[in-house]
Amino acid sequence: MVSIINVGSGNFNSVANIVKKLGHKVELVSDYDKVSNSKIIILPGVGRFDIFMDKIRNTKIDKAIFVKAENISQKLKGLKWLTSNYNGKLEVEINLLQESINFLRLNKKNSVIITYYQFINSELDHEIYSPNRWYTSDGASYPLKKNKFHEKYLNFFKNKLLEKKIKKIFTIKPLDKDVFVFLLKSNCVQTLKINDILSEHDITNCFAKKN
Repeated sequence: MVSIINVGSGNFNSVANIVKKLGHKVELVSDYDKVSNSKIIILPGVGRFDIFMDKIRNTKIDKAIFVKAENISQKLKGLKWLTSNYNGKLEVEINLLQESINFLRLNKKNSVIITYYQFINSELDHEIYSPNRWYTSDGASYPLKKNKFHEKYLNFFKNKLLEKKIKKIFTIKPLDKDVFVFLLKSNCVQTLKINDILSEHDITNCFAKKN
């Protein structure tokens, strides 16, 4: 079932027809309870998105679909995002992020954090940033093996790790060690699961000098 948000604006009927043609059942939702139980949510596009958002706030639907970063830290007040990994269980995502941030705050030394939650470094006052902002596997984020710049990228990434004396790499789901392990010898990475989204990857042995 696909839920399309209907607050009286937006071309939701056209969107519904397209979704039906793709073989999905559709329901129009306009209240908090139905939205919070939805697995797939579509916000139809509008010309005046500010008016659309005002209507969403009036129905309190925003509380069901948007994560408010101020629930994690007051430094992030005003930041919101849509999540697709928790099926409306926003408190689960918030709790996991808070737990992860608390752990990272105590263990950030000589580390780099690879995550799509770009605000975490700022929240931690962590000045070592990942060489990449995004980690897609289609060649858009970094040159793949067949790309003539692939070797240069490998050297760039490794040199950054060495320059910053990185001993461990943290990943936060949906990202994991697959986004960087191809740069190193896979058997040199030791992985420890911290919680359901956070993992610690020790890369100390990856740059150990042979006698």
